[in-house]
Amino acid sequence: MIRKFLLVFMVLIPLSTIAQVSGTKSLEPYYTKSGLKIEVGDTIILGIGSNYDKKFKHVYVPAGLVSNKYVFPKTSSYKRFPVKFFKKQNIGGQIMTYAVIPSKSEVSSFNNAAVEIELALKSGELLLKGSQFLSGKGKFMDAKTALLQYIIISGSELSAFAREYSYRFDNDTFEKYHQDEFEFVDILEKTVNKMSDEISEFKKDNVFRTNATIKFGKYAFEKEAFEFSFDAESVTVLKKAYGAGALSKGLKTHEVNIAFNNKSEIKYFPLNKVIARDFIKERKNKYSGKVDRTVYLRINYILTGLIVERKKKYGVVKKCLEAKIKSVEVYGNKNGYSDDLGVLKL
Repeated sequence: MIRKFLLVFMVLIPLSTIAQVSGTKSLEPYYTKSGLKIEVGDTIILGIGSNYDKKFKHVYVPAGLVSNKYVFPKTSSYKRFPVKFFKKQNIGGQIMTYAVIPSKSEVSSFNNAAVEIELALKSGELLLKGSQFLSGKGKFMDAKTALLQYIIISGSELSAFAREYSYRFDNDTFEKYHQDEFEFVDILEKTVNKMSDEISEFKKDNVFRTNATIKFGKYAFEKEAFEFSFDAESVTVLKKAYGAGALSKGLKTHEVNIAFNNKSEIKYFPLNKVIARDFIKERKNKYSGKVDRTVYLRINYILTGLIVERKKKYGVVKKCLEAKIKSVEVYGNKNGYSDDLGVLKL
């Protein structure tokens, strides 16, 4: 029995000691390229894994002599972990810093895990306590919210939109009952009540958010800012439902767009010259010299009314919800919640 215990113990020792994060240990704070500070004891939050299967690329337990590399699974998203310390490695002449966290039961109960800080931030796998995404309060303007807000602001009757609401957001029920007018009339009545309940939860001063993508212009050195303009006339948040699916069922679906009435105030995005230089350097193709200036926005706004958007030659095109921008969060990551570049307040 003792011999068996010793054998198991000898097997566990290399699993718990060899497969550790290599490098020089540090207890000093780490400053990210975007200026955020991470200290030992801070809690970090995992975002979404950037691998094709939503597993993590940059959060893992390193391989050891007797163990494989274990990447964190997609179920680790939005979990919180304390930073135990940092490890620094010299890789090709550049210092790579890792945050060392406990792996808990994510992949292994024996070893610490490594977080490749900058790569995890770039890929959206890591959020920090100072993240501008976490401090934001905007409610995402999804398709259902857009339709309900359009109904509120246009002063429409809920019953006029009940069929479309059922088709879009309770399609199983719609398909089951829409051909039986006697049963479907009851379904529509319940739908109107449901819409009313959801509308009652909105506040008059609700701040909403919508994501968008633009490109930085040239850097204005005298202003220490990138040229920055949002040129789109409007952003579509609810698309029309085309095709036989809607038309054959007698549905005339709506399109909802957001038109920003103060977008002309957006001209420059202030960014420290050092950070701006690093941004251009990282986005520059080393072979062609081409610079990818794409950035990802989270636009926070309040709704102020209903307007008609026009084209110069063709008259009325579409009705839009008018909105006033309160702030614009700018990110380097396409998911729009990490690699903070800053917040522009209007």
